[in-house]
Amino acid sequence: MSIAFKPHLASSTGILGEPQKLPLQQRINAIIAIGKLGPDAGNAVTVLKDALTDRNTVEIRRRAAEALSAIGPKAKLALPELIILLKDPNPSVRAAAAEAVGKFEGVGKEVVPSLIDVLDDPKIPLSGSMPSTPYLALAAMLTVPFLSSLKD
Repeated sequence: MSIAFKPHLASSTGILGEPQKLPLQQRINAIIAIGKLGPDAGNAVTVLKDALTDRNTVEIRRRAAEALSAIGPKAKLALPELIILLKDPNPSVRAAAAEAVGKFEGVGKEVVPSLIDVLDDPKIPLSGSMPSTPYLALAAMLTVPFLSSLKD
């Protein structure tokens, strides 16, 4: 993403916080654009975190979770909201939240039951790369303590 785009990030994050100022599709496009910046969009985490709580629009919640996933570890501030989204009524939102949670190190075992629910959900397809991150996150959470215990 070009450096010239980054000043636009500030204006995008400003209007995302005020949904009435932008039509829905423009809000979605702004979230997608923020996500394309990846780790460079770390300053937009708070705005994306707020978008996760948009109870009226599935697409906003899903795209915000995807953008946070693209940002990676810098987005850990949004972890509590992402954990809540693991129980979202919409399967695409749950899958996107699981992928984002899988990007964070040091996530506690309290997330394991929710990740298992996402992985067992027949409404979430097991093809493509999206589910692999929750599988890997769950495997890491379960395997690392076990392997550490063998070290003693």
